[in-house]
Amino acid sequence: MDKELMDELLEYVQEGNILDLGCGDGTNVAYLRKKGFDVTAIDKKSGKDIMTVDMRLFQFKKYDVIMCIVALHFIKDAKKMIEKMKQHARINLVLVLREGDPTQAEIGRAHV
Repeated sequence: MDKELMDELLEYVQEGNILDLGCGDGTNVAYLRKKGFDVTAIDKKSGKDIMTVDMRLFQFKKYDVIMCIVALHFIKDAKKMIEKMKQHARINLVLVLREGDPTQAEIGRAHV
């Protein structure tokens, strides 16, 4: 789990629903659920309380927070995926993306 990144996320949003695309083993999901968030977790691999689905095929609804941590590099058209994420964001969306160097992450409000 990336506790530092999750704690930074909590500076932006204190409640709501979160979509974690490509959640991996679900440790971030478990942490956020303990903090009281309603988290939808998807990954191509199965796990406890994780929906097994390709994120490109996932039927989105509106989310307060959409996370995609070290997963976009698996998507052929990442730009299209980011646009899809933005379309399904509530006004107060906090979009969390991390790619490349695992020590670098960006958390911020998306312009939707």
